Amino acid sequence: VEVMARLGESIGKAHYERGWHNTGTLGAIAAVCAIGYLKQVTREELTKAIGFAGAQSAGMRKQFGSDMKPLQAGLAAKTAVWSMDLACSGFGGNDSVLDGALGFFSLYGDQERAESRLLEGYGSTWRIVSPGLWFKVYPFCSAAHHAADAIQSLMKERAFLPEQVRQVEVIFPPGGDAALIERTPLTGEEGRFSVEYVIALAVFGQTLTLDAFTKKNIPSDMRIWMKRVSRGYDQTIEPHPDAVPKGRFTIVKLTLSDGTTISKRVDVPRGAPGCALSKEDIIQKLSSVTSASQDQQILQAVKEGNDAAYLKLLA
Repeated sequence: VEVMARLGESIGKAHYERGWHNTGTLGAIAAVCAIGYLKQVTREELTKAIGFAGAQSAGMRKQFGSDMKPLQAGLAAKTAVWSMDLACSGFGGNDSVLDGALGFFSLYGDQERAESRLLEGYGSTWRIVSPGLWFKVYPFCSAAHHAADAIQSLMKERAFLPEQVRQVEVIFPPGGDAALIERTPLTGEEGRFSVEYVIALAVFGQTLTLDAFTKKNIPSDMRIWMKRVSRGYDQTIEPHPDAVPKGRFTIVKLTLSDGTTISKRVDVPRGAPGCALSKEDIIQKLSSVTSASQDQQILQAVKEGNDAAYLKLLA
């Protein structure tokens, strides 16, 4: 977690904006560091393994909304395992892959930024503690979680039907919707990266659960309704100092058929640091994606917190 977070901070936002999928590109290096820590390899072996992982770093945001997107996370893990095997077998490679004019940060991001950020204050505050982990409430891209919270809050404040909504405007800071590449999704899987689909689901009274984000086609009436949703960007709005991610916000503004306008702004979505889930919320999320026997086994393993319980679970 620490390595992945620091890589993300050091690579700069331009890496993601150019189309790279950070989980794939940075995840391979972070995972190989985790393996090195677990195996207690030598400094030389870890250095080479990082280099091998960096040389194979890949992943494109263009694949979001398809089977390939989650596979890119798996490929990062595979790359890490193979890279460490190569390093421990004596396979040769450059021992300075991250830095320099031809290094990883120069190719993929910002070398100057990395030099100042990568090891700054290392160990003084672990990222798993601050800002902490984000437990995703919903099974879709986190860039749409703000909007999901906003539309559900509005629907609790005032009841309305889909046909009573004349227009929906979703306002982001510039680039705040970069990950939401689907504006007219055809399937629930594509809808994982569509704020239009997420809002439509909520307005149509459907739950934002895994069943709604499969390969099934989106009903035609909902696809037609999604045309009422538009995106806007406002660089004059001051981000909240505790916003998650930093500098982000989402405002959902509805215009109803009677001319009434209602809106809701969300800076920190549910589950993110600063708006943590309760233990009960986390257990409910676990139960929603596992069978009754599975979630009880997992909860028992966590409660006991010992190797025997985890081995039993894996068996």
